[in-house]
Amino acid sequence: NGDGPKNCTGGCAKGYAMHDGNLCFDVNECHEFPCTFPEVCVNKPGGYDCKCAKGYHRGRDDEHPECIKKTEDDHAHYAKKEEEARKELEKLLEQKKEEAAKKFKENEKAYNKHIKEMRKKFQKEHPNWKMPRREDL
Repeated sequence: NGDGPKNCTGGCAKGYAMHDGNLCFDVNECHEFPCTFPEVCVNKPGGYDCKCAKGYHRGRDDEHPECIKKTEDDHAHYAKKEEEARKELEKLLEQKKEEAAKKFKENEKAYNKHIKEMRKKFQKEHPNWKMPRREDL
């Protein structure tokens, strides 16, 4: 299929073989059956991958990295795990909302206190100043 570098005088990269003295072609490692059932070999440029055969899936955790047969129990198990994760995220989001609301109220309280102090200071420094009436503005 002509993959790989041309004019390979020093040899081909791993996963490629020399052809006609100067062309490197991809080797189909799957012809050597490197995967064991229930895995199937999928050739790729310069190598291969072992994928799970139809009706099997790769375990979703470190305890089950191999291909395991799909069953209704698998679907129920993972659906339950997904629901638990969704509920945990909703709970975390609610906690974050509550924390943000609390922080907002604290900031609002501090701001109002600061404004009150600034008004007192201003009134102390300018005892004769009066707030203009709305209709005078």
